[in-house]
Amino acid sequence: MLLMYAVVFAIVPIATGGATPGMLLLKFRMVDEDGNANVTNTVRRYISIFATYCTFKVIEVLNSFPLNMESDYYVIAVFTTLITFIVAVVLYVTIVLHIVWVLIGRGKRRYYIDKAARLRGTKK
Repeated sequence: MLLMYAVVFAIVPIATGGATPGMLLLKFRMVDEDGNANVTNTVRRYISIFATYCTFKVIEVLNSFPLNMESDYYVIAVFTTLITFIVAVVLYVTIVLHIVWVLIGRGKRRYYIDKAARLRGTKK
């Protein structure tokens, strides 16, 4: 999974001047404030996306340990299950909002990850 992530969100954008496969499909790319493809900022953007993914995976792993109801750790397991569910919902809603924002923004949108990396989307 990490290798696939690296290919899709790091190697492909570096090779295409800041565009993931989805961006290529929607015909836009990420550029810096001057309109240039900036590899450093592009990589910074994908590191922030990857950190979000890793947070979810850590919670998911913590939630994967089977416990019976008599266990002293059962309450913790219920809590991590609830947190995992909430984080998953937030991440999926964020992804959906991001996609909708991209589609209706026509290259003029700036999402929080884009602002952090000092990038903006632009139509090719």
